[in-house]
Amino acid sequence: MARIDVTPPSMSILENDGEPIIPMQYVPYNGGAVWEPWWERRPERKRLLVSLGTVKPMVDGLDLIARVMDSASEVDAEIILHISANARSDLRSLPSNVRTG
Repeated sequence: MARIDVTPPSMSILENDGEPIIPMQYVPYNGGAVWEPWWERRPERKRLLVSLGTVKPMVDGLDLIARVMDSASEVDAEIILHISANARSDLRSLPSNVRTG
């Protein structure tokens, strides 16, 4: 068995525990998505995107996202939280200025 690591070496969190680690070049692909009509409207205030990618939440859980969202209501902006659908169900309620997408 081996682990495939697609992160740059400076960002890798995998520790060599005897299993080989195979570095692999990251190839960006976000997969398909459904176009949301509200994306086209001009926001009334700044619009911010918050994302930790797809791997970090799987490795470290949602603690960091939860802490960021706890402070989101204090920000005068519309915040778009980009998170996978299955991870969304693990989050508690979000402030009114946060959307998932």
